[in-house]
Amino acid sequence: MLSATRIAGLFWYLIFGLCLVSLSPISEEAEAKDCNKRLSAIYEEISPYVVVVSSFAIDPFDLANRVAPSVGSGLVIDGQGTVVTNHHVVARSKAINVGSKDGQVFRATLIGGDPLLDIAVLRVPIKLPPASVPRFADSDEILIGDQVVAIGNPFGINQTLTTGVVSGLNRILPITAASWLTPFIQTDAAINPGNSGGPLINRCGEIVGINTLTAAKGQNLSFAIPSNVVKNAVSELLESGRIIRPWHGIYGRMIDVQALMFFNVPLTPGYLVETIEPGSAAERAGLKGGTVPVRIGAQEFILGGDIITRVNETPIVDIETVLNIVNELKVGQNVKVEYFRDGRTKTVEILLPERPVLPGDLRPLHRRQ
Repeated sequence: MLSATRIAGLFWYLIFGLCLVSLSPISEEAEAKDCNKRLSAIYEEISPYVVVVSSFAIDPFDLANRVAPSVGSGLVIDGQGTVVTNHHVVARSKAINVGSKDGQVFRATLIGGDPLLDIAVLRVPIKLPPASVPRFADSDEILIGDQVVAIGNPFGINQTLTTGVVSGLNRILPITAASWLTPFIQTDAAINPGNSGGPLINRCGEIVGINTLTAAKGQNLSFAIPSNVVKNAVSELLESGRIIRPWHGIYGRMIDVQALMFFNVPLTPGYLVETIEPGSAAERAGLKGGTVPVRIGAQEFILGGDIITRVNETPIVDIETVLNIVNELKVGQNVKVEYFRDGRTKTVEILLPERPVLPGDLRPLHRRQ
């Protein structure tokens, strides 16, 4: 028989062991997110928050096609009926309607939108459980090969789920003036006209992006705005109704030492100014864009413009430096720009105003659905 002392010892041993189990990594795994949810479960969770967005715009200058209807998708992101969608779905709209999964139709109010990021925020009197609204993932943690799900309203028909993988990251597409600052997520999940503004979802049931366009001449070649970009944009649109950004008006590309060997013209390493927006701070400061188009393989350069070599005493050595400088610019800031022209180095100071919505910003929108 066991003595009372040994029984008491065993009792405390078991208690201590159970405490160790409760603190072990096994419990952490049990509490970890379920990132391998069934696709049907993801659809059941997210689909009530996916809406169809329909609108129409009137073009007074196009007499043959004055009324331009648009159909896309949207995502309810909170309990107040806030809907995020693509700007091109509601651009220039005279009226916007939002339809829920259960067949209700609501008149929507446009809170704000940005054509460069292609994000718009609507408000509708829709009643959905705020505790169940979809969560946004950290899009910086997405990996190529991750499985994703798209839910939307292709061609305006009822909700459709398609699945695929993340095919690529940080895709730069020449769509708008800010595209080089907004790398897209590439996916092979089937995206069709009408899916624009709908969510791209990971296997945790979290939103990793907002679907925005597909390649017209490709198959299963679609692109989504990363969730981190969406979150920041939605926050600013809710606060200001617009994205406030400084207007320098300069667009071009890096000219490094390796690129110089292809050109038989006097160049210096730096940022080649290829085009300048009319009315911008750069134009008023006298900076010049290029005039000579040159194609090398698939790349087209416009030579003859200024080459920026230094901004606010920071030398321009690579595209990462350019991105860091641009991201730190503020409206109302004075910027000192050193540039190379006609064999000489010059310096100019530029006062940055707020960038307005320009006619060219809306030009690419009709190509997206």
